[in-house]
Amino acid sequence: MKEVLKVLQDNYEIETVQDLRKITKDLFKEILEKIMNTEVNTTKGTYSKGGKTTTKR
Repeated sequence: MKEVLKVLQDNYEIETVQDLRKITKDLFKEILEKIMNTEVNTTKGTYSKGGKTTTKR
């Protein structure tokens, strides 16, 4: 955890707790968007119907 904070301090201008909150919020936003996009792309064309996963043709 200390290493992560060091990297953040080295790469961003963190002077207050609010600065840290904004940076972590932005980073998590990017990470979640990538995860969601990956999930959408891998499940595209499949859907669940009555507990069964069906592939759309």
